Amino acid sequence: MKFEASSFELDPSYDPERLEGSVEQLKEQAPRDSGEIVAKQPIARAPVYTVSIRDYTFDTTTNPFAFDAVEPLSIGPIADAIDTAIRTHVAIDRPALVRGIQAGKHGGHTRQELVSSILVNGSDHYDTTHATDLHAAPYADGTIASILGGFHVWKPKCEDRPQHIVDIWMVFDASAFDNIEYMHPRHHVIAHDRWRLRGTNDKGLVAVIVVN
Repeated sequence: MKFEASSFELDPSYDPERLEGSVEQLKEQAPRDSGEIVAKQPIARAPVYTVSIRDYTFDTTTNPFAFDAVEPLSIGPIADAIDTAIRTHVAIDRPALVRGIQAGKHGGHTRQELVSSILVNGSDHYDTTHATDLHAAPYADGTIASILGGFHVWKPKCEDRPQHIVDIWMVFDASAFDNIEYMHPRHHVIAHDRWRLRGTNDKGLVAVIVVN
């Protein structure tokens, strides 16, 4: 899916359930210190990889990637670095889904706490109506750039202040999910970024990529 200024309503990073709401569900589960994180038994058993992207830092009161910024920076090199990390560490030999989130928007929980909760629960957040639903995009050329564009380039998320980097990326096996069409609550078009687990044993999580 390629992003155009006129089609930001198809942003695959859009989640009808507020990300802040997901933290409420995780408060009792999220570990509070590194010792507890180690003690937690991961359900997903997915490897966690880290990637450092030097140019993906900025003053959170600004957004240098926004379409209306003065001399906006290209999101392309950031997307390329994340793509390279995924393709280096994850064997993409079958259809995959990818979901990116901003740890800075998760209500005071640290990045480490969120990653631990993802490993325990299989994702950062599931739809409150259907406990096994999540929002993600099919992984392909251009997917990462499209998701980053939804967060940083196009409205409404590009106007968020503080503006946070998308620093946690989850890769899923698409065969563990069924695609669920629904009416986009803001733009009233049929959306295709909702996925429902086919079973409860296989959470579908293949890997987690942590940026910076």
